[in-house]
Amino acid sequence: MQIKAIYEDGIIRPNVPLKLKKRRVDVTVIIPDDSLGEYKAVEPESLGDRISRILGKYSKSRPASTPAQDKTVWHEHLERKYNSK
Repeated sequence: MQIKAIYEDGIIRPNVPLKLKKRRVDVTVIIPDDSLGEYKAVEPESLGDRISRILGKYSKSRPASTPAQDKTVWHEHLERKYNSK
């Protein structure tokens, strides 16, 4: 279905009343280029950046390593923890 609507102050209002089966419906809005002001494209945040933002001051960079190196370090940690008696 295609309808006409007006966007004003963050709200999209259809020109005619709609009777929808659901309260929430996904829509696609096409805005004419000549109606747009200047804007900056925002790059999607990477997963690593999101995790760093969540961790805040507890986030720290770690040197790159291979899974084999990670496994070796983990095994060394376990040996120190359980074989230190």
